[in-house]
Amino acid sequence: MFNAQKTDDYCLLREALGEPFYSPFFADVVSETHVEPPSDLLMSVFPWVEAEQAALHARQASDVRSSDIALRQFLQLLLWLRRVLLQDCAVLYSKYPSCGMFRYTPFNTSAFQDFAANSSTVITRAEEDAHYALQNLPDNIVTSFRGLATDIKMDQQAQQIASDARWQAIESQMNEMSRTLGMIAGEKGSKKRKGKNCE
Repeated sequence: MFNAQKTDDYCLLREALGEPFYSPFFADVVSETHVEPPSDLLMSVFPWVEAEQAALHARQASDVRSSDIALRQFLQLLLWLRRVLLQDCAVLYSKYPSCGMFRYTPFNTSAFQDFAANSSTVITRAEEDAHYALQNLPDNIVTSFRGLATDIKMDQQAQQIASDARWQAIESQMNEMSRTLGMIAGEKGSKKRKGKNCE
């Protein structure tokens, strides 16, 4: 049976760390959830990237001064983004198949729909495996996770309190300086008035 408390502890730990936490217990689950889109589907998003990469390579080969690091990195980013876009849209498609974006290419193709169905199956199986792994974790490990998450939260709270105290001290100093400047300005103003009265 699925143990919600242990899952909550694991989620709390990941949230406290501010990033995904992959312990050895979940290595198989993590690797299973990486679903690679088919190459023809990948090529349907930003289909011109490879041609632009080849053109850039040809320019650089003919003249070393034509090196364009920003363009090279941008094209690499697009290759990464199209994979992420397809993976994320596959998850969205399994939840919201009637969404308007799925009426357009490449999301209305059978290749994408097959990929989305396969992704959904793999992710569901991986989640079930993770729940099973969490259920069977020894209690001392769960307690360690809980203690680590609590320590991190307490540390964050202590840092927040220290930060608030520093801010209040700065605010107090600024108020004091403002009063001092006001007093100095008032004294100068009164001396000027006295000088005028003497004349």
